[in-house]
Amino acid sequence: MDIVASVAKIALTVSLSVTFATIAYNHRKRLVAYRQISWLLMIQCLLVIVGVVVVATTLMVWLPTPMSWSWLSLFGSSGTNLNTVGSTIPYYGIVFCAVLFLALPELARIEEEMFRKGTTSWLNALKRSTVFGLTHMLSGVSLGIAIGLIVAGLFFSHKYFKGGVELSTQAHFQYNVIAISLLTVSAIIMVF
Repeated sequence: MDIVASVAKIALTVSLSVTFATIAYNHRKRLVAYRQISWLLMIQCLLVIVGVVVVATTLMVWLPTPMSWSWLSLFGSSGTNLNTVGSTIPYYGIVFCAVLFLALPELARIEEEMFRKGTTSWLNALKRSTVFGLTHMLSGVSLGIAIGLIVAGLFFSHKYFKGGVELSTQAHFQYNVIAISLLTVSAIIMVF
């Protein structure tokens, strides 16, 4: 089973690497988002990440069985975001994270167009943020983390109400930059 799991991990990583590289190349004009980074927004995003972690951790401590559940549990694995599995491969993980960084502006735009554009009220924002959080379960995250991500969705909705999809996309992008930065540090530490 270990060989099958390793082959699957490598196949998924190669597939995601090609996908992220293609997205980054086809939407390279969106890299301007890096020049538009606001340090105030970065601090806000960091606080939101702390909120997501607190909610997810609290749920997983209080209700470990249901909140730790992921569809990956069906295969004897714990919940993880399959989109970032490439970061766990020594040496290649650093390259994987670099490619992912290039795709982040477009990935954030896609999610914001899907989940925030057209939001009309806070009740609508709550519904959309719930769908946003739970949709992440498709990539393998646990139920507790998915519920925690509703907090991030509400933050992006707040930004949407203040500045439309452009501001919510920038906030989502900067949130992801922080998350992937932590992942990259982990990939570098793994090498040493």
